[in-house]
Amino acid sequence: MSPPPLLVVDDDGNDLLLFRRAAERSGVSCPLELVESGEDAMARLSQSDLPTPLVVVVDLKMRGCSGFDILRWVRAQEGLRRLPVVVFTSSEQQEDVALAYDLGANGYLVKPVSHAERVRLVQQLVGWWEINARPPFTP
Repeated sequence: MSPPPLLVVDDDGNDLLLFRRAAERSGVSCPLELVESGEDAMARLSQSDLPTPLVVVVDLKMRGCSGFDILRWVRAQEGLRRLPVVVFTSSEQQEDVALAYDLGANGYLVKPVSHAERVRLVQQLVGWWEINARPPFTP
């Protein structure tokens, strides 16, 4: 059985590409699913015929449906409310950090500027969930 995917949500295609490259360089084994909008993320998570992601990594500041909107929506869904959601954003504003945790984020990470730091952070993020976490869903 293949491991559950990691769902990455970011409306910036360059950031998605950088995340994918960082994941590949760090040697993560779980498959990545990349979506470019909050609406696409909610549509993907609504598909009961697909495996539930190991974790959702979401940017906050997106056009249309924001990362905050995704957190609200996930926590309101009976079958998804325990789904781990980690914020991966450029925002260091304390109000954003506080609101993300108030809405049920399981972590808040600021995107590093350097590629080497991004690789290290993605490796730590994905590695922790792959190796240590007990997912709330049976794959």
